[in-house]
Amino acid sequence: MTGRGRELALLRFADALKETAATPGLRVHRSHWVADAHVESLKRDNGRLLILTRDGTKIPVSRSYAEDVRRRFT
Repeated sequence: MTGRGRELALLRFADALKETAATPGLRVHRSHWVADAHVESLKRDNGRLLILTRDGTKIPVSRSYAEDVRRRFT
């Protein structure tokens, strides 16, 4: 999602992450990356860690990324 709307980009996730190099953010799941400026808060739901974004989206955080997410956003 961008300021101009939604777009679908078909490329490998690793390649997409290289394109975000200039934007501060963090990979939080094997299929999710979030920009620092878009994070509103962290939440627990049934024991799972989630990121709440400024637009209300809930993004899951994998256990392998949870410590980095807590360190960065709390």
